[in-house]
Amino acid sequence: MNFLMTITYKDSWYALPQEKRSEIVGQVVAYHEKYLKEGKLKDTYSFAGGILMSVWNVDSLEEFVLIQSEHPYSVLVNYESAPFLDHQEVVTLMGKLRNR
Repeated sequence: MNFLMTITYKDSWYALPQEKRSEIVGQVVAYHEKYLKEGKLKDTYSFAGGILMSVWNVDSLEEFVLIQSEHPYSVLVNYESAPFLDHQEVVTLMGKLRNR
């Protein structure tokens, strides 16, 4: 299952001292490296205005929820996640629907 996770910072993130934010960013890098090596995290993107996005490929929704709960930012950000299909999955699904 593929998921797109979108993160925006809460005001509490900006209220932290720079030293603490740097420490947490280091934890986030380690978190990302762990899941990149496992093949669960496919890519991450940062946008102006404090918006972060990541693409995940996991075996189940339950696994994804557990992974999200480990995120070092979890209490300092708002995040939304949505499942999605890649192009080939859509083509395959459309073919199955067409052949019904």
